[in-house]
Amino acid sequence: MKRSIIFLICCCWIALAIGAQAQTPANEAQQQAAINRQLMAEVKSLRRELLQQAIEFQQWKLQHVTRELQQAQSEQQRLASEEQLLQIELNELAVSSNGNGELETLKADLAPRSQRLRGRQQPVSDRVSELSEQSAKEEKRLRQLTDQLKAETAKTTR
Repeated sequence: MKRSIIFLICCCWIALAIGAQAQTPANEAQQQAAINRQLMAEVKSLRRELLQQAIEFQQWKLQHVTRELQQAQSEQQRLASEEQLLQIELNELAVSSNGNGELETLKADLAPRSQRLRGRQQPVSDRVSELSEQSAKEEKRLRQLTDQLKAETAKTTR
């Protein structure tokens, strides 16, 4: 009888120990799941912050390119106006000279100035084209980043 009571007590004690061990992994699994959810939330938050910073940097780059483009376009317009004024001056001289030889002399004097203007216009025109392309590229990148941030935000709110 003592043996059966001792055996019964040992069986109960073993059963309790097994039950306690079975509950511990369940608690650990719940804790691990909570930690994983917290880490995923933090990763998503960091991803949104990173995208926001990328958008801010992209906006700065776009402003910088736009400012350079405006300066180049203004230089291009100034050179075009200067050339137009030169042509007007040549036309006025042609009308006032009535076929005199001085027209040819004046044209010869103004020709180097006209050449210099044309020589300065081409690089400026090239720069305007280059900056326009870069501006379009930066705007596209900004739209992509903004769309990514919207998508990230939509994922989070679900």
